[in-house]
Amino acid sequence: MDSAEEDSDKTTINDYQTRLLNGDGCQQESDTDSMLKPGDSSDEVKVKKSSMTREQKILFIIFGLTNLTNELTFSILAPFFPAEAAKQGATKVQVGLIFSVYSLVQFIAAPIIGKFLPTIGCRFAFICGFFVNSGCNILYGFLDRVAPGTEFLVYCILIRSIEAIGTTAFLTALMALVPNKFPDSVGQTMGNIEIFAGIGLTIGPFLGGVLYQLGGFMLPFVAIGGFSMILSLCLFFILPADNHLSEQKTGSFIHLMSIPGTWVVVFSLFIGAAALTFMEPTLSTELQQYNLTPTQVGLVFLLMGLGYTISAPIVGWIADKRQNTRTLLSFGYILAGISYLIAGPWPVLHLPNKLYLITIGVVLMYVALGCAITPTYQDLLSTVVHNGMPDVISTHSVVSGMFNSAFSLGSFFGPTMGGLLVDKFNFAVSSSIFGLLNLISAAGIIVFSLWEFRCGKGRRKTMYVAKFRVTNEDTDNLIDNENGVNSDSVERNENIDETEAPNTVMKNKLNGETAIKIN
Repeated sequence: MDSAEEDSDKTTINDYQTRLLNGDGCQQESDTDSMLKPGDSSDEVKVKKSSMTREQKILFIIFGLTNLTNELTFSILAPFFPAEAAKQGATKVQVGLIFSVYSLVQFIAAPIIGKFLPTIGCRFAFICGFFVNSGCNILYGFLDRVAPGTEFLVYCILIRSIEAIGTTAFLTALMALVPNKFPDSVGQTMGNIEIFAGIGLTIGPFLGGVLYQLGGFMLPFVAIGGFSMILSLCLFFILPADNHLSEQKTGSFIHLMSIPGTWVVVFSLFIGAAALTFMEPTLSTELQQYNLTPTQVGLVFLLMGLGYTISAPIVGWIADKRQNTRTLLSFGYILAGISYLIAGPWPVLHLPNKLYLITIGVVLMYVALGCAITPTYQDLLSTVVHNGMPDVISTHSVVSGMFNSAFSLGSFFGPTMGGLLVDKFNFAVSSSIFGLLNLISAAGIIVFSLWEFRCGKGRRKTMYVAKFRVTNEDTDNLIDNENGVNSDSVERNENIDETEAPNTVMKNKLNGETAIKIN
């Protein structure tokens, strides 16, 4: 064989080994790719790629409805539950504990569920998690019938904690399924799903107040929970089954946490979630100085929800089209920081404390956070895959678990710290502190991205050693099964010098496994 043929064999084998390590050799064919057949013209391919399959349409409707009802479940409490809890002898601190325990349990449960999601299956976790969420919501409607005091508090915390576990299970499964079922439009799909979340957060308090006036404490929970229960039962018949569940392996949080890019983005997500939830216990109190009616206060919250609902799908579409998630993240956190300084307003700016200024600030703030939070999951996926983790469901699961855990911790930190800061200082100072945190987060993303992308010269890979269960036999079998390449070429490939092929896999037998070093 001449030198040209040998070079061709080496290149082919390198491609096969890289595909095996990145999970391409074992990844299931996506629904979109399965539509493409040999002989299709480029125009036909573009048309097929741009349209959703029947399964994708069903999944999108399911994801949207479940996200909508979940946010309704969370937001209907705001108009009446604190007053009802006070009637049952709960103090303000205890009411705060009832609300915050939800996010705290999610923070703990999300990485555990994400780790074992490939084993238990996305379908099982989604259906069972949503069923538990629905059942707990119905049970909440009967809490006004338990004895006041300690018994009421214990039941509230217990039901709320179980509900949080169910919610975490189905949300983690949802986020793991999106890149698996919508591989060509992860950002846009996540953004479109957030439309339903924004609608739920926007109309939830109003709907909860109306149902409470019509039927008392029980009706809001039974109505929303009953609808969710019916939807969860329907999922048994319409949610597609998991493919090759017995062959799935759990993802590695060790590999995930060894990538510096994940820490930077996750910290920013924590700040964004805290900023997003900071306004929940503080804004309505601040607006009381303007003598607004409850309807007018509700209108301000409505405008905030609309800002997030509008920005999320637009940002998701841009993220898919331009593949510039870091730019969107940086812009979002800078805009959010400025918005918080305006809404306060920050005393250093000497802005007038006017209603229109606060309204503009908080609406712009939710537009900015929609820009900052929506592309985060897509950025995490691209970062871990670029640094050597396989683009398969096990990786999607652990990334989803990390995302939900960080977001939940921020959701716990935001209202808790926000309330403490307002009590110690005032709304203006507290809002300014969160604004500065957003600006610090943006600066961290920009500085790290300049280092990671080498100021535009190309994205570097993280140096770390990871153990993948890829043996010589696995590599040989893949090569033999495609294009008839013989195993002798593999031996030649193992002798390639590292300086000649910097991204070549160096196979060193360690305890029966192959150690992979990514340069």
